[in-house]
Order: sequence, then structure tokens, then C-alpha cells
Amino acid sequence: MATSFEQLKRSVIELVADTVVEGPPIEAGQLSARLLLDGVAAALTAICQKAPKHGVAVIGGAVDSFDLPEGLYEISGVKDLSTGLFLERMNFVANVSSAQGVQWTDFPQGKITFSQALSTYGATLFYDALWDFPGPTDYDNPDDFVLDVPQYLFLPVCLYTASYCAIKRFSESAEIRQFATKVDSGDPIDNPFQVLSDFLLRRFEVEIGRLQQRQRGSY
Repeated sequence: MATSFEQLKRSVIELVADTVVEGPPIEAGQLSARLLLDGVAAALTAICQKAPKHGVAVIGGAVDSFDLPEGLYEISGVKDLSTGLFLERMNFVANVSSAQGVQWTDFPQGKITFSQALSTYGATLFYDALWDFPGPTDYDNPDDFVLDVPQYLFLPVCLYTASYCAIKRFSESAEIRQFATKVDSGDPIDNPFQVLSDFLLRRFEVEIGRLQQRQRGSY
């Protein structure tokens, strides 16, 4: 189920103990809509290694290379439609001859290249991808941006966004010096917002760690 950026912003603002400023666009007393959108983009990148978006592309015809889909993060497998079998990935090992049959590699950047042309049936590419990022037009109307992540990723994205916003916004503020303290024992806390950011980041790591690691394809 898709989540609106407005819903996420309200949750992030509550996490950093700020005040919601009703828009449009919805902002916070210390956090702009643009900064919140930047935080979401950072969070969508952070979750990719453990929870990527899944995609499928059809490679048509007897080709020996194919432009990879935009946003591809990692190739999971390539299925030869003439045999119904998954193709092996090329192994770059010196003085070892390659196996018989068609193999693939993701060199050069942005392409998948085959050791020989596919059959006329082509192949199916299974891959992991980045989640949809905010684009330039989303910064003009940020509340219209829709997160396409599933509901179980809402909390990790929320925690990472809050951590990003806390350290990004308040680390640049000259006002943080008023929080510097002097204590007789222990370490003083010069920047409580950094402490908050670190805490939220640890909570993100706990939540993302709860997700079951998906088994990668065997090449």
C-alpha cells in the first residue's frame, strides 16, 4: 500500500519533537519541506541493500547486449526463454576457460552483455531496483509525492528520514552552542540533536535488521 509524503512528514516531525506547520506544503518549525524530501531520498537509498524494489524486464530477440533498466541496483538472474534455464554469470578467472553456452556480465556500466547472442526467444531479466525517488517536480509540490514502498518499510524510512533531518538541519545552526554544558564528570553533550540523530539511526538499523534477508540468485 502506497504512503503519501504528507503522512510520512507528520510522523517525522513528531519524531524530532517539532511542530507541524500546516501548508501547503506541510512543514515544521525547524524543518522545511525540501529538507524533508531530501531526507526521504536518502532513506530510500539506505533501505535498498536489505529491501530493494523488485523488477522484471523482457530482453527480446537474438541480441548480445541490452540496456539495463533505469534504477537497477543488482541483477538477480537471467532466464533463457528458449531453454527455460537461468544463465550463468561470467567469472573473470585467469587461465580458466569459460563454460559452454550463453553467459552474461554487467559490463560495461549500464548494460548486460552476453558471451554470444541469445536465441530469437530472448530472455527475462530479474533484478533489484531503487525505489522511486523524488523528482524535480516533486520539490514544487512535495505533498503530492507518493512513496511506493510497502507498509512494512514505512517505519525504517521514517526513522532514517528523521535522523537525516535532525543532523542536517541542526548541525548547521549557530544556536546549538546554547546547549553546550560543563559537567564535573563524564562527557558533556555539546549537540543534543546529534545524539537524537544517532539514536534514530540506531533504531533504523534495528528495524531494517528485522527484515528477513532475501536469498540472492545463484550464478
